[in-house]
Amino acid sequence: MSSFAPDSLVLNRKLPLWYQVSQSLRASILGRRPDDPLRLPTEEQLAGHYGVSVLTMRQALKELEEERLISRHRRR
Repeated sequence: MSSFAPDSLVLNRKLPLWYQVSQSLRASILGRRPDDPLRLPTEEQLAGHYGVSVLTMRQALKELEEERLISRHRRR
């Protein structure tokens, strides 16, 4: 099984960072292939990938959750 690999981020100083991260993740989720994994990496892994804080990542993921693109669960 391959791992989810979102696109890298090109920053725009006029837009909030969490918004830019959520837009990048949205594009990766909507553009995924059928054989790509459904599960996203952890908040910490995504934050490291994008070079943002975990708090910024949580805000981006919250936005995607509100749009019902993802559902979030505590680690089991």
